[in-house]
Amino acid sequence: APSSGKALVTDGSGNLSFSSAGGLNLISTSTTSSGVSEIDITSGIDSTYNKYLISIINLHPASDATLRIRFFTGSGGSQAVDTASNYRNSMIGFRNDRSSEISHGSSAIGYFDAFNQNIGGGADDESFSANMFLVNPSSTTYDTIFHGEFAQVDDAGRIAHGIVGCRYLNTGNVITGIRFYMSSGNIDNAIIKLYGIS
Repeated sequence: APSSGKALVTDGSGNLSFSSAGGLNLISTSTTSSGVSEIDITSGIDSTYNKYLISIINLHPASDATLRIRFFTGSGGSQAVDTASNYRNSMIGFRNDRSSEISHGSSAIGYFDAFNQNIGGGADDESFSANMFLVNPSSTTYDTIFHGEFAQVDDAGRIAHGIVGCRYLNTGNVITGIRFYMSSGNIDNAIIKLYGIS
């Protein structure tokens, strides 16, 4: 019998063997149901995988605000959040009132915007959810790409959805963690799952 997590695979020539199953591999789950200033994922991101999925489920801010993201570099006692102007991002989205296309871009700032429109914090049913991908965080050759798709209920009760792409400049330091925080106030509720993609 194979060990846990193994699957039957073929080499393309009719030979079968047990090997590591491909797909999503859950690494960690971060959950909060009370006000916190940030949610940090400081382990599980390394050279094991070239691509990671971060699934954000029902993130609800304490007050109307945008979700921001920063990266950790270093390891052990030297792990720290990078607040320097190494972040670039662009996004496009739409709201259900069809009032206008929402687009935004930024360069040389100290964080990523998940979206530049406020997530509603006034009602319990307002929230933000997304699937975001972190590409090759251990590379010291290429800039790291962080991209994904999101949906949220904004501060006027409208559903908005869109896509965002982010570029983190290669500074010679590998990414070892992620911080999620609001432009103002706390995070009241959120589930954030980290998966490695094999």
